[in-house]
Amino acid sequence: MPNFEDFLNQRAQFMPWIEQFSPYVLAKKDAPPVYLFYDSVPALGEPYKDPPHSANFGAGLVEKLKTLGVNYEFNYPGAPGVKHPNIFDFITENLKNPEKK
Repeated sequence: MPNFEDFLNQRAQFMPWIEQFSPYVLAKKDAPPVYLFYDSVPALGEPYKDPPHSANFGAGLVEKLKTLGVNYEFNYPGAPGVKHPNIFDFITENLKNPEKK
């Protein structure tokens, strides 16, 4: 069964797909508001069973969104400053106030 190390060793061959589908690569300053929800707490530097779908990936994406000035909310257990406990409230507010970017 392939693992993350196998993926990293073959990353160059996957780059066309990464460039086409990666949320990190696709994030641009004119992006719509982004809601990131994870069921685990970020643990940067710690091994994780599924890194691309972990809160660690979310933490990296948040840093990029900050530099781009994109409106986002990063929700995970115990996350500070969570205004919207679920994606539905986040979407509703952003649809009602689309000028808030």
